[in-house]
Amino acid sequence: RAPITAEPAGVEVRSLMSGEDRLVFVFNHGKAETAAAVRLGSGAGATDVVSGRRVELVRKDGHVVMLGRIGARDVWVVRVVR
Repeated sequence: RAPITAEPAGVEVRSLMSGEDRLVFVFNHGKAETAAAVRLGSGAGATDVVSGRRVELVRKDGHVVMLGRIGARDVWVVRVVR
């Protein structure tokens, strides 16, 4: 099972490790804005790289889940700290 997954269909996720931090790239390939849920292996805090705003992390079924909205055909870049 992949360490990071994203929902709904049409949303793709990729990540890069940078020391103890992780950069998460969430792509919305759809034609409409969507609410995305990204299941992370771990994370203590998250910040939107573009806006500098804190990103909501919740615990669900023993996993850390990052929640946010992504515009149509847009990308969301988030720095996740362990």
